[in-house]
Amino acid sequence: TSTFRLAARDAFGNLRSATGSVFTVTLRGFRPAYGSVAVDSASGFYLASYVLTLSGDYSVDIKRGRVHVSGSPFALKAEPNFAAGEGTQITQSLSTAVAGVVSTALVMIRDKYRNPRVGGGSVLLFG
Repeated sequence: TSTFRLAARDAFGNLRSATGSVFTVTLRGFRPAYGSVAVDSASGFYLASYVLTLSGDYSVDIKRGRVHVSGSPFALKAEPNFAAGEGTQITQSLSTAVAGVVSTALVMIRDKYRNPRVGGGSVLLFG
């Protein structure tokens, strides 16, 4: 889950201390994202949270009422999560290995949502 804060401001840029603004956050990309916006007391700040399960490029639309906030839509690049055993695949079996002969296998390292990990840094332990 990722979270960010929104600040409700008036036309002069002053923080609005009264609640009542309605914000919507929409993430568009490869797959729908799940999110919510909640009021953070009467401070004028709102907390937005979302969950992405597919890495890739997204567009984040933030609106107050029907009007985009300054800078919206925003670009978001979601990276794969940490490598996870349940998502990783060995695509070539080692069942035909011969003692004393080097064998190879293709291992696709993925995160828990099955996004491919790229760029190295993952450690494989065979036992």
